[in-house]
Amino acid sequence: SDLLALVLLVGAGLLIRSFFALSEVRPGFTDAQHIQTVRLFFPEPRVPEIERLAQIQADLLHEVATIPGVTEAGFSTALPLELEYQSGNPVAVENKTPVGGIPPNRTIQRISPGLFAALGTRLTAGRDFTWDDLLNQRPVAIVSENVARENWAEPRDVLGKRIRINGDAQWSVVVGVVENVYDDGVDQPPPGLVYFPGVRRGITFAIRSPLAGTEGLLKEIRTKLHAVDPSLPLAQVRTLGDLYRHTMARRAFVLA
Repeated sequence: SDLLALVLLVGAGLLIRSFFALSEVRPGFTDAQHIQTVRLFFPEPRVPEIERLAQIQADLLHEVATIPGVTEAGFSTALPLELEYQSGNPVAVENKTPVGGIPPNRTIQRISPGLFAALGTRLTAGRDFTWDDLLNQRPVAIVSENVARENWAEPRDVLGKRIRINGDAQWSVVVGVVENVYDDGVDQPPPGLVYFPGVRRGITFAIRSPLAGTEGLLKEIRTKLHAVDPSLPLAQVRTLGDLYRHTMARRAFVLA
């Protein structure tokens, strides 16, 4: 029984060490408790034209960015840990993916300029997207470091190379590389991520502010959004810190 107790004690110690090691992993975003998130959806009957939808979403983001205390803001089809909104596709690399071969699957996100700054995701090579890229639907892309390193020794070597979603006719030029983001939680390997400038009918805003989670900031956000579109419903109003803590709590429960 003493031996069993010792084995259990050592095992518990290793599990606790494992959990604390996970909590030290840089998830690809910073100060999650200071990132307010709001999910928006734009039904097609209300805004049928994609060009108008892009302009409306740009206007909404610019309005939110003027709120006192907001330092950065951006949007994406899915923020880190929002597994229910993520989508993936095989992505081919020009002159690297064998002709006729099936390229590896990537998590695909359509994002606005400023998203990486809002999340605290480091740009390690190249540049961020611009509003010109988004509003004029320029064929450019940003990839995560692990995607770049699969084909090149240095992430910066991917800059200027072309990629495309499998089956698409159009190639996109890679203009930037960002650090890996643990989109599925820090206990899972970071997925290969490919970002394109663009809009979708369902997007999540990431709004960086020390007032994230407070009723005062939420009231300001609602006011700004409804000034542009009074009928716009807001969902998933929470901080990224809430989502991160939930993910870590689930991991702790599994360990327990």
